[in-house]
Amino acid sequence: MEQITSFGEVINNVFKNISLEDSNKAVNIYNEWKRILCRIKSSNPNEGQNIADHSRVIDLKNGILLIEVDHPGWQNLIQFYKKFILKGFEFSFPELKIKTMAFRLKGNDFGLADVNSVEKIKKKIEKRAEEEEKAIKNAVISSENSDNNKKNLEIPEEMKSIFESWQNSID
Repeated sequence: MEQITSFGEVINNVFKNISLEDSNKAVNIYNEWKRILCRIKSSNPNEGQNIADHSRVIDLKNGILLIEVDHPGWQNLIQFYKKFILKGFEFSFPELKIKTMAFRLKGNDFGLADVNSVEKIKKKIEKRAEEEEKAIKNAVISSENSDNNKKNLEIPEEMKSIFESWQNSID
């Protein structure tokens, strides 16, 4: 028998693992991102606001702040101001110990949980490259041994001279 669940219960179940403190902290980090960027001073007085309009905080884990940008150019500009931004967060949220920033392009679903997966893939690729390098070295050594075997199969000089003398006698 199917049980009817009220919409309120569904909402409560969805949000029951999210504490009010965590949600407030997330909102504060999101707002602080915009405030820090708007404090950027450059030849373009709206540069910080422009960066804020094209980027947003997505996640924070293990001291890594994940930022989503809508174009790689904004990522480069944020990297230029990275120290300033990290100092701003250190001042506002010293308990978070934000050490660095990671980026993703808008529309990509890459998250901070995937960073370890990326590292694992990188290690697999490096291991495979090492294995292929060993295989190539073995093939070269095998080829060199094959060349040595071919030299062993060559006609000895004494026989060559006999064949040459026979050749000359025919001409």
